[in-house]
Amino acid sequence: MRKKASLELWKELYELAKELNALNPWKFLGDTDLLSIGLEDDDEPVFVSFTGDGDPLKGIAVYEGLDGLGDFAMVISGEELNLPPEYVAYEQTCLYTYWGNKEDLPPESAEILKQIGVEFCGDGEWIFFLSHNNRFRPCILDEREATLMVNVYKNVIMAVRALLDGTIEVHFEEGECLCRAYDHESKTWKMFAQMLPDAEKAFPSIQIDDDALRERLNERPPVDIEVLLDFNYTNTVVEDEAYDRPVHPLLFLAVDATNEEIITAEVLNPDESEIDMALNFFVAFVEQHGKMKAIKARNPWIFGALDDICQYCGIPLLQDPLEIAENIEQEMFDL
Repeated sequence: MRKKASLELWKELYELAKELNALNPWKFLGDTDLLSIGLEDDDEPVFVSFTGDGDPLKGIAVYEGLDGLGDFAMVISGEELNLPPEYVAYEQTCLYTYWGNKEDLPPESAEILKQIGVEFCGDGEWIFFLSHNNRFRPCILDEREATLMVNVYKNVIMAVRALLDGTIEVHFEEGECLCRAYDHESKTWKMFAQMLPDAEKAFPSIQIDDDALRERLNERPPVDIEVLLDFNYTNTVVEDEAYDRPVHPLLFLAVDATNEEIITAEVLNPDESEIDMALNFFVAFVEQHGKMKAIKARNPWIFGALDDICQYCGIPLLQDPLEIAENIEQEMFDL
């Protein structure tokens, strides 16, 4: 269960955010120039990205551990993968600091600012914090997350100051990141440049282990149907007592590309696997109709689920921007 952060914790976090804002790191750090902060009690570092150009759009994304770094890699490669920006934004897990207008403030953030007596002046200067977690809608930070952000920001401020005064040189363009980490042996904080670890978002590839099922699918006759498969987040929110965050429903869509008709549209709950959803559709479709002429997709979960079985059955699995499917999704989301 998520525990509310105290007003004292919020006040400290806002003071640190204002101090960091005054240093204006966006003037000399791009969104791929990462800071790595190794906190005293954590096994893996957190990674910090300064997003936007600071004039007027700006933000700070904090990714926890190597899994978080994999989410960052997905974000910066989303366009290359033909993934919709909305999908990329909601698929990542991170703690995000926003600078926006007063009217952009979520009600909870507006109430916190009122209670701690903090105000901002001007458009693009109102700060608020949101916790992003894939399969859920962004929501206000809880106590653990706010505490983490306080500890991270204290060290980010030190790192940014070191860059400003020239006490450390980092070749971001060569793949280095600026590390600030607690050394348990010397019990001191150290700051240094090192190469950014290689990381990609983990999209598992699976195989059907049931040889009889594989053979049965392979023996099905071909059918003259090209199938488009996709995952995308809807624009709805579901409050479910089973979860401590508002659920952001994920849609699985299958479309017959020939007549642009929907074959199936199913909403996953947060506990359902994308791999299972895509694979179960494939098995059911092939057993009922036969082997489709081709499958087109853009989402890595679909390739992870179907690459092996499609190769075995001789069904082309092709990367595609899925304009037809995206148009259908938008029509569904606009209802």
